[in-house]
Amino acid sequence: MDSYIHFLTKIGMQFQCNTESTTNKLQYRELTGPERITLFQHINIMELLPDNDTAVKIQQLWKGFLNLYTKIWMRYELDSEMTALSTSMKSWL
Repeated sequence: MDSYIHFLTKIGMQFQCNTESTTNKLQYRELTGPERITLFQHINIMELLPDNDTAVKIQQLWKGFLNLYTKIWMRYELDSEMTALSTSMKSWL
């Protein structure tokens, strides 16, 4: 959790969490709207999971997902553009 909080601080986002005394559950505020997009754009899996052997693969998958996520919100007017998006989605899967 410390590496996640450090990461958020590094990209200029404030994040606080604490443990509820009666249940020992972790409480935190969720990131929404522009904060979530900022997180998506700057996340570095290898920094968050430095000892994970699959971190590089996870980072590659994440970048592919973010690329598709960005493309989904674009305005498409031609069938060929929609076909290209569909092909990109299928190849990512």
